[in-house]
Amino acid sequence: MMRIANADGDDGSAESTESSAFIFTGQGELANVDAILQVSVQANHERYEEMKRRFPAMHEALKMLMWDEIEEGRQKGIQEGRQEQARETAYELQDMGMTADKIARAVKVSLETVQKWFAERATLAKSTAPL
Repeated sequence: MMRIANADGDDGSAESTESSAFIFTGQGELANVDAILQVSVQANHERYEEMKRRFPAMHEALKMLMWDEIEEGRQKGIQEGRQEQARETAYELQDMGMTADKIARAVKVSLETVQKWFAERATLAKSTAPL
């Protein structure tokens, strides 16, 4: 059973806590939401690891049931990694004086994507430049 800390900081089931999850309304209370979620995630992670050790067959069955989602997430991560590498390479090539159209061909993305990256980089440089 998933466990989650409720608004009072008590450990309870996710199902019994669901109805009280929306009681965080004040600004001060909202600041605590992240901390509470982190504690709940850690508690569930420890329980998951324990269950994985005690019931390896159940763990394998769950992996099989969730395989499509796991694979989709893995593929998305690979694609994001490739995109980030292309962006970093584009920045390096820009710093070496290469034109945006040649960079787009080199990193195999559209010219519009390269121009967007460079615009974002310029905006970030302006926002972090000393006054």
